[in-house]
Amino acid sequence: MPVETNTPPETCDAVVVGARCAGSAAAIALARGGRKVVALDRSKFPSDTLSTHLLFPAGVAELSYLAALDRILALDPPKIPEIAVTVEGQVEVRERFTPVDGIDYGLCIPRTQLDKALVDTARAQGVDVRERCSVKEVVREDGRVAGVRYTDGEGVEHELRAKLVIGADGRKSTMARLFGVEQPYRASRNGRGLVFRYMDDPLAGSRWGHTMSQFRAGDTHGMAFPCPDDRLLVLLMGPAEEVSEFRRDPEGAWDRKIAQNPSLARRVSGATNPTKLRSTPDVPAFFRASSGPGWALVGDAGHFKDPVIAQGIRDAVRFGRLLGEQAAPYLHDPRALDQALERAE
Repeated sequence: MPVETNTPPETCDAVVVGARCAGSAAAIALARGGRKVVALDRSKFPSDTLSTHLLFPAGVAELSYLAALDRILALDPPKIPEIAVTVEGQVEVRERFTPVDGIDYGLCIPRTQLDKALVDTARAQGVDVRERCSVKEVVREDGRVAGVRYTDGEGVEHELRAKLVIGADGRKSTMARLFGVEQPYRASRNGRGLVFRYMDDPLAGSRWGHTMSQFRAGDTHGMAFPCPDDRLLVLLMGPAEEVSEFRRDPEGAWDRKIAQNPSLARRVSGATNPTKLRSTPDVPAFFRASSGPGWALVGDAGHFKDPVIAQGIRDAVRFGRLLGEQAAPYLHDPRALDQALERAE
């Protein structure tokens, strides 16, 4: 049970709930705008989350804009200048990426490493990041969201008042529910499921060890993305109904699916030290209403795209940054702030 506290409410300029990609980006932008920002997250970093974590050059450029890229490159990830697409038995195409602001490579960074780098960057730029904190309700005043009540890792309840509260807490957003916009106004199911794991890359250091690869066979897309520490992320995106088979018989289903895709099988041949499988059959695209008096949603909390296009992290970081930049000048002018939030949405 939470421990009651008589501590008076704290005040800050903005509260960001969720400190991963979108939340850290929004918090950094607000702090750069001279605002006092507190970011709350339920996790203790480093912490994993279900994600494909692929970044094309536009996404890497966003990390550079946030001053997080040096921390990420310190992990010594393979820079990936090429993408190869193989349609089994038909065609193979390999292309170099078009540079974005001088960045001509992609990256694949596990979320334990990426999110920790973003949180560390946020702290370095003045954001007060508080881990193991769970928001329980929003504070409303004069028809506006005016803060949050949350419980810390010791079970102590706190009240934090702010001019702006941003929900950046993912697809199953608690903040969307508390803001009253949990139900999307537009959604669609794509019929795909995701199954993935990591393994030691048998081609680390080679050209293939610096290539984002997609292998299409039948109704499944198989992907192989090089990661730091000579690891390889292998992702299968097939019919959603097949996920239950992977959960009943993980290794048998994996081996059967890899065998149905000879090009992917060659890419991963000889790989060792595989992790357990992670999977989900539930990746519908949606848009939620994402702004209102004193509040906003960003990242997957506000909208979620089909993960097959691999833009989730880039969008979260970019639109988190843009939201923070647009809101920062207007935190003490409620009407102008709401207009800025609506423009960002």
